[in-house]
Amino acid sequence: MARGVSFMIPVLIIGYGNTLRGDDGIGVAAAEEIRAGNPDVDVITCHQLAPELAEPISQARLVIFVDASAATAPGTIVAQRITSADLSHSSFTHHVDPATLLALAGTLFGGNPEAWLMTVGIASTALGAPVSPLVAAALPELQKRIDSLIDCCA
Repeated sequence: MARGVSFMIPVLIIGYGNTLRGDDGIGVAAAEEIRAGNPDVDVITCHQLAPELAEPISQARLVIFVDASAATAPGTIVAQRITSADLSHSSFTHHVDPATLLALAGTLFGGNPEAWLMTVGIASTALGAPVSPLVAAALPELQKRIDSLIDCCA
């Protein structure tokens, strides 16, 4: 893709987490629900964020990352605007965060989308467990907040 932005993707949702570990899969579950209910939104689901996501991110006007969080109370939804990371002190590994992906999208592909991270506090990451009732109950509100972001920012 040539440098410069030509928004080929108005909205990109990236839901990530381990679907085999209970509540950690809430980001993937939310993204799948959005995919089913909104055909105008591009959705990527993955186990973890990787540098390869920088290219599709660079093509979007709005990117919403959706993940689980052990740092907040179970079922609590937190929205955080994301800005590009400073790559000058970065070392790449097999895992990157949303801010680093934004920086890569800009540096490598010339894209600079608005970006948000939506997290849901989790109760359990037990292997093979389903999403807990408290976290599953937060899914409709999470979808409503994501829809609001899409309506407001896309």
